[in-house]
Amino acid sequence: MDTRTFYGRKEHDRAVRVIPSDSEDSELEESDSEDSEDSETESEDEDVAEVDVPCLPRWRTPHNAYFNAYPEWQGLLSRSDDIMSPLQYFKQFFSEDILEVIIGQSNLYAIQCNANKPLNLTTKELEQFLGIVVYMSLFGLPCTHMFWNKACRVSQVADTIILNRWEAIKKSLHFSNNEERQEENDDPLHKIRPLVTHLTSKLTSIPMEIYTGRVVQPPELADVGASGNIVLLLAQPIPKQEKYKLFFDNWFTSVPLVLTLAQQGIHCTGTVRGNRLPGVNLMCDAELKRAGRGSFEQKMAIVGETTLHVVKWYDNSSVTLLSDYTGAHPVTEVDRWDRK
Repeated sequence: MDTRTFYGRKEHDRAVRVIPSDSEDSELEESDSEDSEDSETESEDEDVAEVDVPCLPRWRTPHNAYFNAYPEWQGLLSRSDDIMSPLQYFKQFFSEDILEVIIGQSNLYAIQCNANKPLNLTTKELEQFLGIVVYMSLFGLPCTHMFWNKACRVSQVADTIILNRWEAIKKSLHFSNNEERQEENDDPLHKIRPLVTHLTSKLTSIPMEIYTGRVVQPPELADVGASGNIVLLLAQPIPKQEKYKLFFDNWFTSVPLVLTLAQQGIHCTGTVRGNRLPGVNLMCDAELKRAGRGSFEQKMAIVGETTLHVVKWYDNSSVTLLSDYTGAHPVTEVDRWDRK
């Protein structure tokens, strides 16, 4: 994969122009400057620019505070029994078969070390051990003994398993039989190979799109540019005409994408790049900065049945936002922390 294409920094080959015999020097200099500016345009912005917008928006400044009716979500919440608990999600990856492998290999290793001190690890103890390992990662204590220490005892850990049992399980924890390893086996992950194989099979069952370069857009979906096409692909499972709301950043946001989602009854909001707003004349960053923090400018346009809102405001720096359902209003005052 060409990383230059992924980050949108690949320069296009410059087209060779035939110089007319009656050209003036000033005209040639002007064309050269235009070529240099075109070569610096990012590839994803060019893709969006090539998309045919149904009608070039006619932007205007609202004279009064415009309050758009907030679209209420019309979908239905999932039933409580359809929502999986964190433990159920965990068991989707650490299923019973891999737990049995870990228990068998850990008990075997304990006997191989000392036949008089079997581990006798159970499924419940292993689940508690794995849960404690995850829980410990949230604290960042320098030593696991500190979870049982009186000065900094963590009851969720200390009340679940005693320290000696924790140390015994950690000492004997194994995922494969060391004695079965062949001398010619050069697998650097041989000690955890069963776990890696199991988790790999579980992780590949998760539906996801792996980015491998430019994606061919399915014929049933609109082509709104390379970045916007990714949003349309991922938004396919969202029920249509139920007023769901999507949020994305300026790599994805464009007018064609917002209009396409609006036709599906999906509202969206996202930060947007200035060169993806055709015909919008907004205050420059310097003007907003002089006006002070909290200053803003709003533009509106109606394309078909969709009202587009563009808001540019100044906080620590200028931010531009595009939405099909919300604008700058209502405006309120908030407290801000000042290091002075």
